[in-house]
Amino acid sequence: MNARLSPRRCASALVVLLLLPLLAVATGGTAHAHSSQTGSTPAADARLDEAPSRVTVTFDSPLLDVGAALVVRTADGSDVTAGPPEISRNEISVPVRTSGVGEFTVVYRVVSQDGHTITSTFGFTVIGSPDPASQTSPATATGSPAESAASPSPAVPSPAPAPTKAAADEEPAGTGGMPYLLVAAGLLGLTVIIAGAIALRR
Repeated sequence: MNARLSPRRCASALVVLLLLPLLAVATGGTAHAHSSQTGSTPAADARLDEAPSRVTVTFDSPLLDVGAALVVRTADGSDVTAGPPEISRNEISVPVRTSGVGEFTVVYRVVSQDGHTITSTFGFTVIGSPDPASQTSPATATGSPAESAASPSPAVPSPAPAPTKAAADEEPAGTGGMPYLLVAAGLLGLTVIIAGAIALRR
């Protein structure tokens, strides 16, 4: 003998049947949510003064420690990754063994909790910091004002040294005797002329 269902039981069963697909969609959406990258160190397109010792990529949900990979390459394709990738809940990271400058590319592959594989890439640039030894200070390049004033320009000839006192005293002695010699010679000539004239008259 079959028991007849009351209208109330029929309504409850109908509500359950209608809610089952909605519950399946809701729980399935939560369980199968894919992880998404939320950040990295260094950040994408960052310009750094020095190369990092480690590269880390962060996601918005935990990752599975299976099938993960993270590689850092230089512009010419050289692999500068120094060890295997490490998973720490929602992060993956690797050590890097470079100190050079240039453009670097990060390529990674991770698996989210729903088993979905995520792959992506980004880059950063190491520009290097200026070398203090290569910079010349203004004082070194142009010299201090005191040094510039003390050192005469090579294009301007230095003045001749002033004569010393001994040279000043000796100069008249060398040239001052000339007038006396001329006077003596003149007197001697005049005497000769007068003597000759007297001799002619006699």
